[in-house]
Amino acid sequence: MTFRGLRGIIAAETALSEATPAGELRLRGYDIAALAEAASYEAVVKLLWDGDLPSAADLRAFEAALKARRTPPGFLLNLLRDLPPATPPMAALRIAISALPEADGRDLVALAPVLIAAHHRMRRELAPVPPDLTLGHAANFLWMLRDRPPTAQEARALDVAMLLLAEMSLNPSTFALRIAASTEAPLPAAVATALAVLSGPRHGGAGPLVMPVLRAIGTPERAGDYVEQERAAGRKIAGFGHRVFRAPDPRAAVLREVARDLSEVCGDLPWYEVAQALRHEMAARLDLHINVDFYYAPTFCLLGIPDDLHTALFAAARIAGWVAHYHEQRATERIIWPEARYIGPEARSL
Repeated sequence: MTFRGLRGIIAAETALSEATPAGELRLRGYDIAALAEAASYEAVVKLLWDGDLPSAADLRAFEAALKARRTPPGFLLNLLRDLPPATPPMAALRIAISALPEADGRDLVALAPVLIAAHHRMRRELAPVPPDLTLGHAANFLWMLRDRPPTAQEARALDVAMLLLAEMSLNPSTFALRIAASTEAPLPAAVATALAVLSGPRHGGAGPLVMPVLRAIGTPERAGDYVEQERAAGRKIAGFGHRVFRAPDPRAAVLREVARDLSEVCGDLPWYEVAQALRHEMAARLDLHINVDFYYAPTFCLLGIPDDLHTALFAAARIAGWVAHYHEQRATERIIWPEARYIGPEARSL
């Protein structure tokens, strides 16, 4: 029997997260929406790595440990500086992570957003902004990217978005990482493998495609015409459909509120209203539900994060889950080695 795309095949057992077709996502048993309401990104990293939410003292110690690893070594900045200006952010992040053979999970979580911000500024011929060790994880990224302190609302909005993206069971990039882990590849090499897979447009690379759709629509009144135009051309619309969820993505409901609140503060940006109109048109005409990309794209846009950084920032958040999967896979001491069914020519003679 052939299972196309391995659909229906159980390839791993995990205690990290559970996603169901009914639109549920739990991390270590905790509902994702409840975590977004009450926890921080750093707390969720500890939850994934240690199995439970940290105490206040443990969380403070962990936050301090991440801050202590926030300043990148000089050779990494030189490496990013020497990359061709057209190097995509995901490729730059993958190259930089690959250059850290001795890094542990705390190093990778702390450095990933720093490297994204530094590379973005360098390719625009701007000096990198030094990290601010007084800021939280998400707030420091916005500071380094924009060279101005974020508001408390902006910092919390990005913190929630990163929390929601931290982990999502087995998916192509996580599976690729677990294959690498099963070979006993070093953690940075396994994360670099996951980064390569996440960059594909049918996986994490779909995120940057959402904002061009919203910009093409322009105003809420044009959403219906746009859907009909794309249907007539046989094109899919980014931000809809999910391989696991057959109900609305639970992360999208949380991000919808975040995007709405940011939009109200910005005032002059219509992206939330356009997104809402498109969502209603798609549900009415095609019965398609939104996925997490749909609202994290306008959320990132409202925070001043360029489109082509969206997948890289997604990856920076997902490193939390990847590190947890890496160690979970290593604990099994079993290599992942699937089989293929040969469908080529029969034996032939020369």
